[in-house]
Amino acid sequence: MFSEAFPDAALVMFTAAGIGFLFDHGVSIDRVPGTAAAWTRARSAPASRDRSRQAGFPLSPTLAEGGYERGHLIAHASGGGLDANVFAQARHVNQGWSPDGRRYRQLERLAAANPGCLVFHRLIYGDDTDVPDLNELTVIVDGQSHSGVFDNRPGVWTSPTRLLRRGRRFHQQVQIAFLLGLAGASAYPEHHVRLTRVSRGRVDLHVVPDLGERYAVVIEIKSTDWDALREDRVRPNVQAHIRQLLGYLDRYIEDMDAAPGDDRNLADGSGGVWDSVSGVLLYPRRPAKTARLQLIDDLISR
Repeated sequence: MFSEAFPDAALVMFTAAGIGFLFDHGVSIDRVPGTAAAWTRARSAPASRDRSRQAGFPLSPTLAEGGYERGHLIAHASGGGLDANVFAQARHVNQGWSPDGRRYRQLERLAAANPGCLVFHRLIYGDDTDVPDLNELTVIVDGQSHSGVFDNRPGVWTSPTRLLRRGRRFHQQVQIAFLLGLAGASAYPEHHVRLTRVSRGRVDLHVVPDLGERYAVVIEIKSTDWDALREDRVRPNVQAHIRQLLGYLDRYIEDMDAAPGDDRNLADGSGGVWDSVSGVLLYPRRPAKTARLQLIDDLISR
């Protein structure tokens, strides 16, 4: 799956302190080298943590301020060490503060309580940085598999109201589905786009299929429950969503027309960032009322 998402990956396997690692050397000048996965048989923890050495892990101030900290692919309590075993992990997961975090800590405790059990931890990247968007931890005890996929983006945890929680959950489900199951393409959640010289936008999901041409798909994820809206709010909501998507597409179309030598070009300076671009509005379900569905289809088709 990693090599399908990143065809130019330079993957190597090695063992350090009893832990197997899959590491990408990142031969592409655009991608940062990083660990893709780690596996081991759980064993007793070392006598003590080397905290001074762990502090040397290069976690930038920007990541720390953004809610990341030094996490372990194989937990210290299961015999995990440092170096390739350390990655930038969302604090709310690593500390067990969120529902995702509590489940993650349960799996870590399960591994620590069962020496000899198999532990497998993989990191799932949505871009070319060394900060994963998701991490999947699996613990196999007596032939039974226990696993979980955890969103490694700090911003997904804070949702103060039920409506926002529902919307955030739908966003998260869609983005995770793309990141886990997408082959033959690269997916970039929360992709930043410069709209003007002074303002920036953030596309919910930017997908680049591996089609032999520079083709981009811009996906805006909306959690709108059309059946719950008042009749007079349907049209304004659809129109607002269309305006937002068109604003992003206009930016991409400008990039298609970039002249040779423009700073928006590809590295070869050949002109044009994209050959073509498509836009998608994605909702959790279709409205049950036929007239309402027809109105939405008519507005989007214009």
